[in-house]
Amino acid sequence: MLVVSLAFAAVLFASPQEPAVLALRVTPIEFDAGEHGRFPSLSASAQDTLHLCWFAPGTELGTTQLQHSVWRDKAWQPSTSLASGRDWLVNWADFAKYQEDAQGHAVASWQTFSADKRGYGVTRKLRKKVDGSWSAATSLHLDRAGVEHGFVAFAALGAGRFFATWLQSTATGPPTNLRYTILNVDGVPSEEFVLDDLVCDCCSTAAIALPSGEVVVAYRNRSTDEVRDLRVVRGNPADPNSWTAPTAVDKEGWKTQSCPVNGPALANDGNFISLVFYTEGATGMPQVKYLSSKDGGKSFGLPLPIAGGKTCLGRVAVAQLPAGGPAIVAWLEQSESGAHWVACAIPRSGQPSAVVPIAAVTGARADGFLQLAASANTVFAAWTSSNPAPTAVKLARIELK
Repeated sequence: MLVVSLAFAAVLFASPQEPAVLALRVTPIEFDAGEHGRFPSLSASAQDTLHLCWFAPGTELGTTQLQHSVWRDKAWQPSTSLASGRDWLVNWADFAKYQEDAQGHAVASWQTFSADKRGYGVTRKLRKKVDGSWSAATSLHLDRAGVEHGFVAFAALGAGRFFATWLQSTATGPPTNLRYTILNVDGVPSEEFVLDDLVCDCCSTAAIALPSGEVVVAYRNRSTDEVRDLRVVRGNPADPNSWTAPTAVDKEGWKTQSCPVNGPALANDGNFISLVFYTEGATGMPQVKYLSSKDGGKSFGLPLPIAGGKTCLGRVAVAQLPAGGPAIVAWLEQSESGAHWVACAIPRSGQPSAVVPIAAVTGARADGFLQLAASANTVFAAWTSSNPAPTAVKLARIELK
């Protein structure tokens, strides 16, 4: 009886303290609309609504289309074309973006070459919920010079207002700076502001909106002696004086003469933020690291290394499950048998899950960047399949077992 009592006591008092061991299941999704497409982008607008956009060949030689599909009523709806053109920059690292707010207003962007082909700009369209019609395509930014503009990140502010941040260079090259504006579907003129006047030239940016109305932006900074560490800024977009100074979240010391083309990823559930980034630090050893913030980005915990070594290629993505759920993190791994997009789950307390493969790819630039977004308790992944040809946009579900 004593043995039984002790065993029961051990279960009664120890079990609640043991965190559940997470495990992931990846299920491919048939997506015929993605045939011949490439470089998808995923975003969420409500608890159960996701948006997927991607580049597809047009009906004329050299024409590109921006396609869009929405996940609604537990299914991907038939795709529609948002725009098409012949002077677009279709880039593996700097792809089109789409964002919709909870009221149904939307913004879409893509890149077009300047008239002299020496630079490119960001073109955008806005849609009102009232009648569902899109505005004419126009420049996202005030600058029309033939320089580089790109790596856009959107965050929905509500009531038809969208935060937009991007990188913008000069005619003579660096410095590239990080800028932002507020886009309004009612046509209110936009002002531009600089968040950081010296940043890495071609690493993607990330932005999320908080319940307070503040926005958190993550990006790769650049010092005058070529240290390119991650930085975070936070502020109210309506008040340009409210932004915090760029803050380092890790002691990287990554000095490199060339752009890594490996930006950060952000996701949030209210004020809980998940941040993932790739770095080679001062040692030159590739790593993918995860950090979280419980206070809306005012402070971050210690970075958690989740992948590393010469096989780690980065190109990170993250989605945050709601109601205390874990973050799902994805990145690109190279092995002797080829490259794979892989993922793991990181709980808000406890140990990460085992790493699971999502898809086999080539490991080349043509693979682009895998995208993640959460709908309720499911995370969707989207990526470019380029081998065998032709290219195609592929989808999968990632769920907790």
